[in-house]
Amino acid sequence: EDMREVANSYLCVRHAHLELTYLQESGPVDKIVSVPGGEFHIDDNKANLKFFVYLSDVTAINGPFVVVPKTHRWRARRRIFVAFNWALTKRRNALYYKGDSSTLEIKSRRVLGTKGTFFIADTTAWHKAEPVLEGTRKVFVASFNR
Repeated sequence: EDMREVANSYLCVRHAHLELTYLQESGPVDKIVSVPGGEFHIDDNKANLKFFVYLSDVTAINGPFVVVPKTHRWRARRRIFVAFNWALTKRRNALYYKGDSSTLEIKSRRVLGTKGTFFIADTTAWHKAEPVLEGTRKVFVASFNR
């Protein structure tokens, strides 16, 4: 309920919808396409607020969550095109960043932390999960939307 209150306030609604909750456990993989959410993407074209709890220590080699600050805003032409394309096709690949993502990499921020680290992200911003190089990454996620 505390999470819902935060989501209500952020999303400017009376009753944010708990869209999903899940536990994700990731281990080393050979290809970036095998990493769930491993390339820059947005979750969809509606307002999303996700609550994350690391259930294992997450360092640079354990596949941290990566977000590009201030990209949740709708003014960017690319974001408008992505949202429009998603609304028309409902194809997941429409939500992925196309082209050179080096600018996103430069501006991005990794979220590292020990087991129990809690953080919140607006996943209409460009974000991804880096690949797990060693060990595992365990994370609990609760997602709210309007």
